Amino acid sequence: MNVTEAGNYTITGDLSGNRSISSATNSTYLGKGEHNVTLSFDGLTIRAFRYNGSYKLRVVEIVDQNYNQTDILENAYNTSSYLYTQFERPSAEFIGDFTDSGVDTDYDGLYNYLALKANVSVFSWAGPYSVSAHLLDSNFTEITSNRANYTPGIQTVSLTFDGILIADHGMDGPYRISALTLNDKNGT
Repeated sequence: MNVTEAGNYTITGDLSGNRSISSATNSTYLGKGEHNVTLSFDGLTIRAFRYNGSYKLRVVEIVDQNYNQTDILENAYNTSSYLYTQFERPSAEFIGDFTDSGVDTDYDGLYNYLALKANVSVFSWAGPYSVSAHLLDSNFTEITSNRANYTPGIQTVSLTFDGILIADHGMDGPYRISALTLNDKNGT
């Protein structure tokens, strides 16, 4: 970055893979002359997008201390290629595929529950952890939701949705899972 007038500057960049991933900002005082400015993008955020490949610094904007835009670059830079697993991992994350099945507990030929199974890897012993989700109909109307608690380790977790609530909703599938979350004891 070539600075012709010393002052406080804010440099903001937007990182994308196959879609927008993260923004980073660096506000600093810069004297006249050439400067390298580092934009640090959050590794947890990058990992959460599960994108493998080269990342694009889509936009870089420079704003002076009076909030005047002094420069903007589009498609500024392409990174080397990375696997998302090379970035910082959270204390717990979903791994692998999800499955669902109807569960008939009283053997009357009707499902008492819709079970959703997911593989989870919990890395931190700061548990317990909870998994929660909302079940929606094809119009995105919520039918029901559920939450279950788990301890650290790699395991298959199961959430069940009440078959009576699904039947009483009066709408056949397909159904959608929304807001599938994995939280630690602090809700984060």
